[in-house]
Amino acid sequence: MGRLLGIDWGEKRVGLALSDIGKVFAQPFLTLNNDENLLEKLQKVCVDKGVERIVVGLPVRTDGRIGRSEEIVREFARELEEKTGLTVILWDERFSSVVASYYTSSLKEIDSRKIKDKVEASVILQSYLESVRP
Repeated sequence: MGRLLGIDWGEKRVGLALSDIGKVFAQPFLTLNNDENLLEKLQKVCVDKGVERIVVGLPVRTDGRIGRSEEIVREFARELEEKTGLTVILWDERFSSVVASYYTSSLKEIDSRKIKDKVEASVILQSYLESVRP
């Protein structure tokens, strides 16, 4: 029984969250720089943490049109699935930044920037976990 990895992809930083073994709760885990080594770093996290599936936040536009960010994230998800050999699930992240901002609003701005990406990843992953819970 493995964990799920939640990912909030960004052009500069990528936030990560992990589920517990029972796949009930998502916890902020790590923020990585989005660089040429990103896929290798994510593969290592998956192996080290016993990840069995990955949930990637998909930036869906509210007007239904496909935007540039959505295309980039879809390509990233395909590459990640190929690199890790794990199933990658795309999950609507439309309101994750609003929820994450609420959770981090009491922190100093500098602290908030350090953790916002991984909090967003945990919001995305928690939303997915709740949708599949029996």
